[in-house]
Amino acid sequence: MTTSDVIATERRRLRERIAAVGLDARSAAIEQLAAPGLGMRTRPPGAHDLASGASRLGGDPDLPATAGWPQGSEAPLLFILQVDLAAVARFELNRLLPQQGLLSLFVDRWGREVHIEYMPPGTMLQRLAADQHSARRFRPCGLDLFIELHLPPPGSPPISKEEDSWTSDERDAYWDHLWLPWHDEQRPGAAGTCGIHQMFGYAVPESASSTERSDVVLFGVDSDDGANLEWGDVHTLWVLLDGADLAARAWSSARARM
Repeated sequence: MTTSDVIATERRRLRERIAAVGLDARSAAIEQLAAPGLGMRTRPPGAHDLASGASRLGGDPDLPATAGWPQGSEAPLLFILQVDLAAVARFELNRLLPQQGLLSLFVDRWGREVHIEYMPPGTMLQRLAADQHSARRFRPCGLDLFIELHLPPPGSPPISKEEDSWTSDERDAYWDHLWLPWHDEQRPGAAGTCGIHQMFGYAVPESASSTERSDVVLFGVDSDDGANLEWGDVHTLWVLLDGADLAARAWSSARARM
């Protein structure tokens, strides 16, 4: 199925779910706010996942041959993942990112400092060993990409204005019978067990209050038992970038939230 087919199917399913929970009067607003996201499911890596410039979570990064390891204010940053943007471009997500090249994520161990490294096509790459340059190396995983439809978390900036006009019963129905089951279907099981990360879409409620309406979710990196990756008690690291900064490729303006 094409991206358009998947999103159309998901929108029909959402419309049916909205009607089933008694939110018909709010259907148009909810459907308008529903946003495509890119899921990234981890799995044991194959040889192609470990090739230079391939998408993967954990392991050792490929960096420009002229660059050193990204540094934080207190220590070298941790390598989290790298994404082949040509693979992302196949999903046609509003062409928010460059259509080719490699995009990599480094953060500090507290999830406070973030470094985004963009490598255009043709960049000479070198493989750096994470265990020789930082305090931790996460278990390498391959990434399978897929499209999904995300709903804005209750109380988050995208939907807060709409909720102001809703009754308390409607707000409860959205949280308990629409958003929560929808999210749980997309991220089933206990924290760290589903092995699914994301680009775009929405940050979940723990981080909703620290997002702005203009923010784009560049990455949502969950705790992942398969990669031996854990983010304390809140389970997910969110990397946010203002939409205007993303359009300007101002990667240094990205910020991390947990």
